[in-house]
Amino acid sequence: MRKLGDENITPQKEKRSDRDKIFRQIQFIADEPGKNVMNALNSSGLGPNQSDNEYGPHTLLKLCYLNYYIGYFSTIANKWKQGGMFDRVIFLDAFGGSGLVKISGTNYSVLGSTVLAARNTKFDKVVAVEIDAAKARLLEGRLKVLSPGRAIVKRGDVNVLIREIVDEMITDKTIVLFFVDPEGMEPAFAELKYLMDKTRHVDIIMNFTWGVYRLNGRIMARFNDNDIRRMKSLIPTYEPGKDPTDAILKMFEDLFGKPYGDQVEIRSDKTEYSLILRVRRTRSDSSWVKSMSEFGKIINSADGRFALTLLQQAKSVQDSLF
Repeated sequence: MRKLGDENITPQKEKRSDRDKIFRQIQFIADEPGKNVMNALNSSGLGPNQSDNEYGPHTLLKLCYLNYYIGYFSTIANKWKQGGMFDRVIFLDAFGGSGLVKISGTNYSVLGSTVLAARNTKFDKVVAVEIDAAKARLLEGRLKVLSPGRAIVKRGDVNVLIREIVDEMITDKTIVLFFVDPEGMEPAFAELKYLMDKTRHVDIIMNFTWGVYRLNGRIMARFNDNDIRRMKSLIPTYEPGKDPTDAILKMFEDLFGKPYGDQVEIRSDKTEYSLILRVRRTRSDSSWVKSMSEFGKIINSADGRFALTLLQQAKSVQDSLF
């Protein structure tokens, strides 16, 4: 049975089936077997709450991809830190939520992105930004239970707070995993670049279709000047009438200096959004991205219904133990 402080599941060298690779991640995200995190939160009065975000089962696939990369990133970054290349390893969550996610159509809640990172003791600091006051309070309380003294919650808009966070916590000797998963907001990429200007050692996982494509849909429908100006403030290289994907990828490569990575579709019965992974240039040219791409193909081949089946199986395994 896992203890509360156990690390995220680091990818293993032994051969596993595609189904087992996803299942192991979902077990961890679902806090199974053992419910150690949920038990700790429930005993502190901080268990599942009506303020928690509720999303479809496809969200499990997003969290699987994130958690898989957390395992890679934290292990490699810590080795580099021990070798003197860095002095701190930080996880920065631009849209932290409340720490738990309810899976719609079920009675199940799973661990959110910030809590997944906080369970990994290889991060020196876990920093989350959340604009909703109720969610921020919940997240702050939960992190105090799960990771006292090592996690920080900033209340407010990440587009406004990013400079403050960078100035307070980031130096050119800091390595950062930056997770950007907007919930009804568009991240201002020009502001986020401030982080990349402070340290080039930043890996980014971003849900870039949520806000950008919604805004592009409005532009394509009526070519509104205000919407076009808003889009250009988000993506300086955007050209009205064109798919913003190329502009985003070009921005990552040219403006942010992140040429390596992966792109993964997250699907229910249709594509809900895509995750983009972009990493810093390294002496080894980030060879571990190949392994992430292989896992990304597995995520691409799955959908929300398959993820829900695995979640139900993970819960069944737990139930059979008692």
